[in-house]
Parts: sequence; C-alpha cells; structure tokens
Amino acid sequence: MSRYKIAILQRVPTPYRNPLFERIATHPSMELHVYFTASSRKDKGWISEHSSKFNCKSLPWFPLSSYINPSIIPELVRNNYNAIIAGGYYPFTNQVAFILSKIKNTPFILWSASTIYEASFLRKIAYPVIKLIVKHSDAFIACSSRSKEYLISLGAHPGKISIAPNAIDVDFFKAQSLKHEPQKENLKSQLKIEEKKLILYVGRLVESKGLKYLMEAYRDLKKEKNDVDLMIIGDGPQRDELVSLCQQEQIKDVHLLGFIPNEQLPLYYSIADVFVFPSTRDAFGMVVLEAMACGLPIVITNRAGASADVVKHGVNGYITGDRNAGQLYEAIKGILSDSEIEKSMGEQSQKIIEEGFTLEQAVQGFIDAINHVTKSSI
Repeated sequence: MSRYKIAILQRVPTPYRNPLFERIATHPSMELHVYFTASSRKDKGWISEHSSKFNCKSLPWFPLSSYINPSIIPELVRNNYNAIIAGGYYPFTNQVAFILSKIKNTPFILWSASTIYEASFLRKIAYPVIKLIVKHSDAFIACSSRSKEYLISLGAHPGKISIAPNAIDVDFFKAQSLKHEPQKENLKSQLKIEEKKLILYVGRLVESKGLKYLMEAYRDLKKEKNDVDLMIIGDGPQRDELVSLCQQEQIKDVHLLGFIPNEQLPLYYSIADVFVFPSTRDAFGMVVLEAMACGLPIVITNRAGASADVVKHGVNGYITGDRNAGQLYEAIKGILSDSEIEKSMGEQSQKIIEEGFTLEQAVQGFIDAINHVTKSSI
C-alpha cells in the first residue's frame, strides 16, 4: 500500500477539528502534517491545545497579523508533500502555499467551509484572488452542501469536489451525555431549574448569532409559560448588551454561564429540552451537531449552513427565517408544548447525525480528494 505525505494548513487548533485530524493520521496510507498559522484565536474563546495524536506545528507569525507566516516557505520547500490541503483561501499563508504548490508542481486541494451567505467587504476585495485559486486548484473539499454550491459558483468543476461533512465525535457526545445522567439533577438544583423546561444556546456572544431575537422570543414565551428558562453558554462582546436587555425588558431566568470547556458541554446539553441557533450569518454551526448527538430537537435559522444539511423541518426541529423573533417563538413553543414531539425530534436528531455526519465520513471525503489528485486509490 502506498503511503502519502500530506500537509494541511489550518488557522488554529480547535476542539472540533482536532478529532478529524486524529482520525486522518491513523489511516495506514497517511503521513499527516498539520501547520497552524496561529496558536489561538481570541474572538472564538477557545482554549487551543495541540493534540499529541497527530504531527502538528504552530508557525511563528508577524505581530501585525496571525496569518502571515514566512516560515511556511521553507517547510513546504524542504518537505516533498504528495498534496497540500489549505483550509480556506483568505489567510495570506494559504495563498503563499498555493503559489509554492504551482512552483513545485505539488497538487493543491482547497478545503472550504465558506458559503454565499457570509459575504463581506474582505471577500469582495479578495474576489479576484479567490477566483484565481479556485481556477487553478487541483481538487476541492467542501464541508457542506452550501459550501459545495459556493465553490461551483466560483468556477470549481463539480467532479473535482469531494464532500467531507462537518462532523464531530458523535460517540463521545452521545456517551458523555448518558454518563452525566447522575449529575443532571445536581446541576438543575444549582441552577434552580428542577421543574423547568430549558432552552439552550451555545456559541459566541456576537451580533451575527442573532441572540437578541432569541431573547425577544424567549421574553414572549416566558409571559405565557413561567416553567421555562433560557441558558446561554459562551462569551463575547455582546454579553453586556444581553445583560442590559434582560434588565430593561425585565426578562427573568436567563442563565449566562460564560465559556464552558468542550469536554463539559455534554452535561449541559443533557439537561436541555431544545437547542436554538438563531444565527443571521453562519457557514455552518458545529454546536448544532453536538446538540443533535446528545438527542436535542433543533430550532435554527435558514442563514446557518447547518440548516441545509442536518435539520429537517418538522422532523428533528424547525427552520425559521433569520432576524425573526416571532418565528423563533412559534418554533420553540411548538416543541416545548408537546412532550411527544420533543422526544421524537430528539431521537431523529441522533439518527440523522449518526447516519450522515460522522468523523469516518469526513475522513473519506479527504481520501477521495487525495485519490483524485494522486490518481490512486487509498
């Protein structure tokens, strides 16, 4: 069996990408090397740690930017990789890797999570460069159906695109949520929600996540159903605004818990009754997969990429319009008002993620792309 030396360029170590790299590294045909263009990302609130289960290196960077890494040049020149996989086209380091791949005649694979919904001024300025990279990439890895559609719109040939679905360690979240069963009552008691229905959000506290619309929906629901609480996990610049909104609107029983480490999240998913992702702009939303693995029904907006792939309207949750507190209210109320619907949707969430969004399927997407550029079969 041939062995392929593969380089992957990724921005930072993240709780949801490290398991994927660990699985790729265990493949008998792979010698994986991951280069991180920064060691952390403050806007995400992640505690970023290198995994010991795959070869990786954080490249030194210039103080003015986390993504200018001159040392990538000797790394790629010195090592004869069979393929270079770049996570995105924005970081300047990825663009340098693209140029070097052409000089060295090394296959270049663009790994993209971007969709048409995250349009920005930066993307508009970089559009000619993006088109150039797409035109001359040897293959593509798309994280979702929407990212595949966007690549095609940029000129990528559909036959060169492999799908490596956004995926998490489903078994970990499912097992951990069951393992924490004895701790659930203690946590509910601490939060004083023993007899309450719990709405959960996990993610950054920033305007693009649509949290003010969730707060409005919860405020209206709370007026009708006093036995419901809202839990928000995460941190960010919008925290003070949300606290002020609760005070001004007299919205009660909102638990702002701040950042919770990834390994502890299953406990919080396990005490919730519905997971809400009210984003107004999101490439995907990995936390949605985590909630589904723990058996939660989902309420999500159509602006979150996960809504196109993992949420089936009326089956495992509801898809609403973005910036629409009224639709969020109706969807959350519809789930929490019927215990049979709540139970059925939670079961369907687990079934959907177990059938189509596993790490094994994500690894296969990478293998398909490598097979394409190496003209082999791993």
